[in-house]
Amino acid sequence: MEYQIIKDKFIGAVLGTFVGDALGRPFEGAPPGKGWTENGEEIERVFSGVYTDDTEMTLILAESLLECKGLDTARLAMRFSRGCHPERGYAWGAIRCLKAIAQGVAWHQAAQIVFPDGSFGNGAAMRVAPVGVFFHDDFYQLRKAAHDQALITHSHPLGVGGAILQAAAIAVATRADPRENPRGETFIESVRGAVGNISKDYLQVLDDVETLLYSDPKPEPLQIALNLGHEVTAPRSVPAALYAFLRSNLSFREVVIGAISLGGDADTIGAMAGAVAGAYHGVSGIPERWMEQLENGERGRDFALGLAESLFELWKLRQKEKNTSLSIGR
Repeated sequence: MEYQIIKDKFIGAVLGTFVGDALGRPFEGAPPGKGWTENGEEIERVFSGVYTDDTEMTLILAESLLECKGLDTARLAMRFSRGCHPERGYAWGAIRCLKAIAQGVAWHQAAQIVFPDGSFGNGAAMRVAPVGVFFHDDFYQLRKAAHDQALITHSHPLGVGGAILQAAAIAVATRADPRENPRGETFIESVRGAVGNISKDYLQVLDDVETLLYSDPKPEPLQIALNLGHEVTAPRSVPAALYAFLRSNLSFREVVIGAISLGGDADTIGAMAGAVAGAYHGVSGIPERWMEQLENGERGRDFALGLAESLFELWKLRQKEKNTSLSIGR
């Protein structure tokens, strides 16, 4: 695949997270919509472009990958703790965890202080887009990075598994040719291959996604929410975001509108669906009017764009170094 296409996908995954998050923010806690796209105009009407913790943590993760030229979990944990702005909508558990890290608690112990068995919320999945694109060509490193960054705040196996599943979906979308319409069963099979030895709960839910995808007639948002979820837990939101992408993958707009129409944790489901759709279509597939409306302060749209571009350049450099090493070894 041409470098320019891959670059477009890197930017699309990061900005797709931003767009889906900001579009979904006003609908957090809402009931499922009346129709898959019936409320699309309403979603656009109240769109202010302001992002939440989903995007803030995504940007911090991208910064850390760039600074460390890969994942350094301890340094990422400190970045998360220093960069947390509770007014962005952080969950109370995440705030307590990150405060503990800032106060000197070891990063690998902080999550258990808040949740002794670990959190299985979707916070580790919502922010994982930079990992999904940066490691899209190495599934082993992808799983490891998604796993390790999750442990900082969401150490329950289901919280970790949700991050791995979301990262895998983004990676598969990044590897896909955007000029082709991905068949649902083919895409899901590729995701199964990427996730490796993930929790059986997620392997089952991938079957549920595929079953719902081919049901006739197409289910309404309420049925989707009942079957796949729209809550803050990873098992009841990551699959819903994946379904939203596969159901309407010919259009970034339809993917995100469909995801947000599920209500519930609409900003995060929108962010995750937007990340996958952005990784597939590239930033060129995101409606220009949405891009123009994104907040653009010190850490806004242009900052996010620059991070995504730099992340691509780092990945490209690593590719060239790898190819040079292989050539010397022959």
